[in-house]
Amino acid sequence: MTLFYECSYPMRFSYMLFLMVTILMLVVLLWKLILGRHSKGGIIAGAAVLILTIGLYSVLLDDHIVPQDAVNWQGHKAPLPMAVLWLITAGIFLISVYAILLCREREKRMVTESSIKEAMDEIPMRLCYFRQNGVSMLLNRRMAEISEIICGKVLMTYDELSDMLNGRSDWKEAEDIYRLPDGSFCRYAEEKIATADGERFRAAYFYDVTELVRRKKELETQNEELRRMSAQNRRLRENVGQLAKEEEILFFKTKWHDTMGEGLTAIRRRLLSSLTEKETDDALRSWSNAVSVIQRDNDSSNQRRDAAGDLFRDAGALNITLHISGVLPAKKETEQVFILAIRNCLLNAAMHADATELYADITEAEEGDVLSVTNNGKPPAGEIIPRGGLINVMVYAERMGGRTEIKSIPCFELTVTLPRKEADKR
Repeated sequence: MTLFYECSYPMRFSYMLFLMVTILMLVVLLWKLILGRHSKGGIIAGAAVLILTIGLYSVLLDDHIVPQDAVNWQGHKAPLPMAVLWLITAGIFLISVYAILLCREREKRMVTESSIKEAMDEIPMRLCYFRQNGVSMLLNRRMAEISEIICGKVLMTYDELSDMLNGRSDWKEAEDIYRLPDGSFCRYAEEKIATADGERFRAAYFYDVTELVRRKKELETQNEELRRMSAQNRRLRENVGQLAKEEEILFFKTKWHDTMGEGLTAIRRRLLSSLTEKETDDALRSWSNAVSVIQRDNDSSNQRRDAAGDLFRDAGALNITLHISGVLPAKKETEQVFILAIRNCLLNAAMHADATELYADITEAEEGDVLSVTNNGKPPAGEIIPRGGLINVMVYAERMGGRTEIKSIPCFELTVTLPRKEADKR
């Protein structure tokens, strides 16, 4: 086998370069073994191989390079076959590379100062820890960036942080929300931390709340739009109620007008002797009722009678006999809703059912006061769709926490249930 000193210069140079790279790999390995706090056996083995490799390099260097002032330089002429040297050095190199990779994998699983700093830099928030004397001991990359943006330098003490926040009051959107120049929003928070050995620290955080602030503004805009729509709906509902009332008044006035016309016609025909005395009396009685209702409508409010009396007179003007079973509730709001419901049923019974009698049953149940209204007119042709005055009754009942039920089969029936106060229940 060819010995080292017998090889050509390029061959020796290639090997010596490879040997030098192997020595560097051993140095890196030994450095990682020491910093990684590995076993002493591994460190000693690594150091021994490094020393032997350096020794081999020194011996072979004399056989590789001849000094310029040497006359008869013989060198060591170590009997080391080149093939064996290549195999041993390649083995040491591969083992060193493999050991370095193992050390790196172990470092990833170990908690070290560098790993803690790397983990903090990856946290999607800005944080900094201060000692009891106010000096910062640890801050992540995001906190360093925001401190440079706000005050132009990296935070060193807690006082600098306080001055930074107080000096940027124009960036303050809320009590603890700050708006940065790039348009993002951060929420500032503090907390005190104590370790197991009693050492205390102060932690400062900046949370990124840009998305929350954006959604909050969107909700405020939507709420404002909803308030505007609610006010518009309220005005429309009031207009609908007013239109329903005007429709009822128009119907009553039309009915009164027809009744008065019948009475006047009866008088004229009586004078012409074309009606019997009984027919004349019936026409004059309806005419008299209509005149009484109109006169009552023109009277001042303090001259009018009670609400129940108004209902009976309205029913008389519509030629409907009203039967009320029970007593109207003492609670003013409940009484008004019940009267509104009965008056609407009177109107609908005259307009749609051709009824001559209306029955209103008022009872007290466990859930509250209950009004049930029916008539003897024609049953509805189909399902009743609430509108006009019935919608007003339903709206007022819902505002008071009650409910309204409308039945169409086998006959019309309106049921209004309104809760009573605790005082009324007792």
